[in-house]
Amino acid sequence: MLRQLISRIKDLLFPKFCAGCRQEGSWLCADCLPEINTLKIENAVANLDGVTALFDYGENTMSKLIKMFKYNYLLDVANIFKKIINKANFNNTWQDFVIIPIPLHPRRERERGFNQAEILARLFSKKFGLNINNNLHRVIYTAQQAKLSGEERRKNLKNAFVFSKDEKTVPEKVLLVDDVFTTGATMQECAKVLKNNGVKVVWGLVLARG
Repeated sequence: MLRQLISRIKDLLFPKFCAGCRQEGSWLCADCLPEINTLKIENAVANLDGVTALFDYGENTMSKLIKMFKYNYLLDVANIFKKIINKANFNNTWQDFVIIPIPLHPRRERERGFNQAEILARLFSKKFGLNINNNLHRVIYTAQQAKLSGEERRKNLKNAFVFSKDEKTVPEKVLLVDDVFTTGATMQECAKVLKNNGVKVVWGLVLARG
């Protein structure tokens, strides 16, 4: 009862508008949800054995939702992502893989309050029945990638990640999860670190690709 009351007060103070049609009531209305169709873009990129993206990143409804989630800190948008992920048909189920979310530096995570990649990792974990491994860590507090050019992004990430071998065995196959793949610098750097530590196959899975 209390949770419902808080939710109603929150909706009154901060009304929700559909990212697709701007209708008030939800971040994505029942009319616009069916119009979101996944693309399943797949190909290999440098250190990655493959990358699957559900959408193009640009001027579209899905990209607006991602920005709301990541930069406006609207965590309940994750419920929309859950519906989209659950209804999507994937060409690959990544059998025998473990999921690793792209890590944030602890300071950045405290500033934001959450790691969007970890939330998505949990959604994909339930979708495919895969375990999550959190042994990849970001040890250098870097400038935000979105503000840098491609070459600057690569330099920004040098030595930024480490893989902790706390477990007895290193996973053979890893599914790296993040929200967006643009230049791919972050995911490729993570894949390089993982392979240098004995991982054989690294595949990327993101909501959108720019």
